[in-house]
Amino acid sequence: MIEVKIPRDIRGYEAKLFAGLTTRQAIFGASAVAVVLGVNYVFSDYIPIEDARILLSIFFALPFLLCGWIKPQGLPFEVYFRDVFLRFYIEEPIRKYETKNLWEDAFKYTDEEGEMISEKYYESLKSKEKQQKANAKKYKPKKSQDKDDIWLS
Repeated sequence: MIEVKIPRDIRGYEAKLFAGLTTRQAIFGASAVAVVLGVNYVFSDYIPIEDARILLSIFFALPFLLCGWIKPQGLPFEVYFRDVFLRFYIEEPIRKYETKNLWEDAFKYTDEEGEMISEKYYESLKSKEKQQKANAKKYKPKKSQDKDDIWLS
């Protein structure tokens, strides 16, 4: 009887296309070969040293090879690289811990003399001040008589 090894997590299984390579590895491997040949062809006139061209082609083909074979933390390399690059170099960091200025909070609710009062009393004082300002705008004081008017009468 033929036995087949089955991985414990079925999501970890990847079907092989040919020569023991998955579809993803075959596509990215072919892309890397195309990049190596293209770089060698383009730079053959500009870089006469073959070793330098080989190093340059490896440099350009490496991202394709990483995307095909490497899966850090179970993610495809391009997704992992994008997340890490964005998190550490592009986006503003998320600050989970924020300090609290205790002195500012301690003196937030004070009256005119600098005495500490409760938050509710502070709010009631502020609302009374707003109400007084609103009333002052409603009722304008009468104009006082000029000094000249008093002497003339």
